[in-house]
Amino acid sequence: MIRNLINNSFVGIPAEYKAKEEMIRGTFVTVDYKKGEVAKATTLGDTVKFVVRDVKVTTDVANGLPVDDYSKEQDTIEVGEYVGVRTAQSGEEFKTTAFDTTLGDTDVEAGKYLTVKNGVLAKPSDTSATKIVSLGWNTEENVKTLAFTIA
Repeated sequence: MIRNLINNSFVGIPAEYKAKEEMIRGTFVTVDYKKGEVAKATTLGDTVKFVVRDVKVTTDVANGLPVDDYSKEQDTIEVGEYVGVRTAQSGEEFKTTAFDTTLGDTDVEAGKYLTVKNGVLAKPSDTSATKIVSLGWNTEENVKTLAFTIA
């Protein structure tokens, strides 16, 4: 899950790429422009890109029932599914469930730098190559999320 906290409303989000592997919304990705696919980012590249998608139309959604943003059904992006690729801009803030589960409280204190490993936020070994700054843990609807900004 990815949620905008402060965003630049003028950011274009191309949606012509397909997921090469199963992932969740908010997974950090690299784009293979030639094949038109996205895959989980193994490291943080020059830009911070993650996948987004609107609500998946399920039977419950079609019947007008409330959408649970944290349900596995809504969060999962399947292989071959079209996704939007969001490039984060300096000063924007987000929160996500796409983080390394081994991160401790001291790893994500506000102001600490984060990196990307296997598509999720992780503790960096070197902070000189990262633009992602932690804003700390956040809880929404009893789900632990990690807030971050782009330096």
